[in-house]
Amino acid sequence: MTEKAKAKSKPDPWACILKQPPEHLRVQAARIAIDHNSANHPDQHIVAAIAPAGGPTPTLIAMLTSKYWSPNGVQLTVGFLDNPPVALRTKILAHMNAWSKTANVAFREDDSQRDSANVRITRALTGHWSYLGTDIKIIANGEATMNLQEFTMETPDSEFFRVVRHETGHTLGCPHEHLRKNLVDLIDERKAIAYYNRTQGWDADKVRREVLTPIDQATLTGTAEDEQSIMCYAIPAVLTTTGKPIAGGLDIDKTDYDFMALMYPKPANAKAAAAPSGVAAAAAAADPGGVQAGLEKAARQAAVDLIKKQIEGHLREPLDPALLKDALQALV
Repeated sequence: MTEKAKAKSKPDPWACILKQPPEHLRVQAARIAIDHNSANHPDQHIVAAIAPAGGPTPTLIAMLTSKYWSPNGVQLTVGFLDNPPVALRTKILAHMNAWSKTANVAFREDDSQRDSANVRITRALTGHWSYLGTDIKIIANGEATMNLQEFTMETPDSEFFRVVRHETGHTLGCPHEHLRKNLVDLIDERKAIAYYNRTQGWDADKVRREVLTPIDQATLTGTAEDEQSIMCYAIPAVLTTTGKPIAGGLDIDKTDYDFMALMYPKPANAKAAAAPSGVAAAAAAADPGGVQAGLEKAARQAAVDLIKKQIEGHLREPLDPALLKDALQALV
């Protein structure tokens, strides 16, 4: 099959999968993330509120750890494992570096060390996916950290904007926007399972994991949900309970750019954006009333949601009923 034929052979676009390190490496991956950026450490009050009776476990802390890079900037080398044409490599890199418009980030190809580059891209595996932020540090040399199946120079430009920039957002530490609880609540589970089975070949468990399970809100840093974000899937109207689509992002939008400028401020802006504990503290310092109050409210609600609906699915031991009661009373 020719490159051109490959580019046109699949009628439905691949949906992105956010890859996770193997389970036995996830605690180590969390330690790496916190070493790179102390703001990745989950809020101690939320950890305490949802911990089992014996106290927080390393697995729990790892589950709640963000994966952003150092706020001093991100300089990552890129290797193309399947050695695509130079023109294609150049085009992919240009779209990856679109994030540098407002942020201190840069991706450069290192063809001489492609197997050990920080970001290792292939087109040889199934689908479109990336690991999250600093998780790429735990992936063995020679293994891909990003997959762009079927990308060629014949791929429409719109897919470079939509997919390459999206996957690069993951590499910079951004999770999926459509997995915020307010958006997940709009999706009809039965219809979503049938749709993604038909278009992606996913079974029900994978659909629940990739589309229907909200992100732990305690791990979120940044803005309110943004349906136009490049990190948001487009969810068709036929899958929502309201009959209205979740638009999804086709390119990096202003909110994305503004957020990344806070996470990785350029040197001229670094002093103004600096804060003791990451972007949340920076925002609070700029607007100590409204922003801080909003963060506290979000954190309290996140703890409630986690305690009520999610944490028992992530811990091997059940949550102590007395702890649950005390935590809920303290939070609400």
